[in-house]
Amino acid sequence: MRNDSLEYLTSEHASLKPLRIYLFDGEIYECIPSTDRENFWLRNLKTGEKERLETALTITRKDDIRDITDAYIREHPDYAAERLDKAREALSQSEDYFEAQHLLEPLAEGGDPEAQYLMAYCYTKASNPDLFPPKYVNIYLEKAAAQGHLKAQYFLAQNYRIGFNGTEDPVLSAKWYEEAAKQGHAKAAAFTGLNHETGVKGLYPADPKTAFHWYQISAEADDPLGLYFLGLAYENGIGTDADRRKAMECYRKGAELKHKKCAFRYAYIQDPVYGFPEFSNGEAALEWYHKAKHLRDERASRYLGLHYANGTCGLDINRRKARELFLDGASLGDAPCAAEAGRDYLYGDHGARQDLHQAYRLCSQAAEAGDTTGMLLLAHYYLLRSQTEENREENLEKSLEWAKKAKAAGGNAEALLEEAQKRLGELRKEERKKHGLFGRKRK
Repeated sequence: MRNDSLEYLTSEHASLKPLRIYLFDGEIYECIPSTDRENFWLRNLKTGEKERLETALTITRKDDIRDITDAYIREHPDYAAERLDKAREALSQSEDYFEAQHLLEPLAEGGDPEAQYLMAYCYTKASNPDLFPPKYVNIYLEKAAAQGHLKAQYFLAQNYRIGFNGTEDPVLSAKWYEEAAKQGHAKAAAFTGLNHETGVKGLYPADPKTAFHWYQISAEADDPLGLYFLGLAYENGIGTDADRRKAMECYRKGAELKHKKCAFRYAYIQDPVYGFPEFSNGEAALEWYHKAKHLRDERASRYLGLHYANGTCGLDINRRKARELFLDGASLGDAPCAAEAGRDYLYGDHGARQDLHQAYRLCSQAAEAGDTTGMLLLAHYYLLRSQTEENREENLEKSLEWAKKAKAAGGNAEALLEEAQKRLGELRKEERKKHGLFGRKRK
C-alpha cells in the first residue's frame, strides 16, 4: 500500500505526540519522546536516522503532517510486535509507565488483547491517578478478557471480587473466574470452586460437588490455594467423603509450596493437644508451626505461644517466649494473640511489667475484632482506670459497655457487670450528694 493512501489524522494544534507515527514530505517518522521544547525529534522508520523538526515548522506545515499511526500499525505487524516488546521492556526494566502507555495505546485501541492487558497494568501500577485514572483498569481488562486473554480474565475477576475502585460485583467476578478456569488458570479454578461451595447470589446456588471438582482441577495443577481448599474439603467432607489422611497430603504439598495456611493446617492436625489424636506428632507439629510462622501465619504464633505458656507439646514453660509469640501474632492481626499479650500487660503477670498503655492497645485490638476474652479484658481495663480521679464515670460506663458486649458474645461477664454497675451507682450517688441533691430538710 502506498504511504500517501494510508488513513490519517491531522495533528492537533501542530503538536506531535510521542511515539505516534507521522507522514511528512513522503517520509514516515516516529516521534521520539524528548524534553526539547523548541524542537520535535523524529526517527525515520525507513532509515532509522534521527531528525530534528522545529516546532515553528509544525505550525506552518500543519496540514501537511499526517498522523498515520493506526493505519501503519495495521499494515506492519512486525512493527506492532516491536512496540509491544518495547512496552514490556519499559515496564519490567524501568517501570516507565508513560513510555509504555504511549507505545501501547494505539495497539490497544486497535484491538490487541495483550496491549489492552498491559494498558490495564499501567493504570494499576502508576502512582499518579490524575494521569492514570483507575477507572480505565477494568475498561481495558474487559476488552482483553472478552477476547479470551487469560490473565485479563483472572485479574478482572479479582478486581470485581475485592471491589477495586468501587467495582465490587460477585456475579461478574464469578463469571470471569470460571472463564479463566476453563482456560486452565489454576488459581481461578480454586476461586471458582469456592464460589460453587458458597453459592453466588443471582448466579447459582451452593453446590459442594461442583466445588470439589474445581478444587481437584486446581490442586492437580499444584496451585497452593487449590491444595488448601481441597484439603479443607477432605477434612470437612465438602462435596466428598471426609478423609483426613488425604487432607494431610494436600496440606503437606501446599506447605512445601510455601502456602502459609497449608503449613498451619498441617501442623495443627498433628498437634497432640489441639489436633486429631490419630495423627498426633508433637515434634512435627512444632516444626511446621515454626515454618508457618516464618511464612507469617498469625495462628502459628498463637499456638506456639500457647504451648510455651502451658508447657505442652514437649516444651518447657516459658512465658517470656510465649509473650513474644503472642505479640508477633497480634502484629499480624490475630485477636486471640492480642488478648493473651494484653492480659500480661494489664495485670503485670508472668514477668511482664504492668503497662496500661500497652494493655489498652492490645485489648482494644482483640475486643474490636470480636474476641470475647479481649472484650472482658478491656472491660477490666476501664474498671482499673476508674480508680483514678480523672474521667471515673466515663471509664465505668465504658467498662459496663464492654462487659455487656462480652456477655452477649457468650463470655462470663457477670462479675464484671456487677462490679461496674455497683461502682457506677456509688459514684453517681456521691456526685448527687456533692451537689446537695440529697439530705435537704423540708421547711
